[in-house]
Amino acid sequence: MDTAAYNQLLGMALAIGDEKKNDSVLRADAAKTYQKFADHLSLIAPQAQGSLRPALTEWATASTAVARYIAEKKPRAGIVIDFGPTEKRWDAAQKAAEKVCGHDLPDLD
Repeated sequence: MDTAAYNQLLGMALAIGDEKKNDSVLRADAAKTYQKFADHLSLIAPQAQGSLRPALTEWATASTAVARYIAEKKPRAGIVIDFGPTEKRWDAAQKAAEKVCGHDLPDLD
């Protein structure tokens, strides 16, 4: 879990780190990191025990929603990636996973 969250953080930093990217490429790259994170969580969740399984499943679903929003809605331009209405769900899913894990996980905030 920690590794998946760290890899998402690193992937996002790499996606938005190139200031020469135009906005559509930046958004596409950011969306890919969230979908890749969702894919990783979907692989981890079936092996998880107890309340971690539904927490990871929800976080994977929230991550897919963020990826879709970023890719399809093309929120405001620039380095700041706007999650729009998916942000609350993402934050809640992350907090639920952290509660089960018993510690904070790597995050962009």
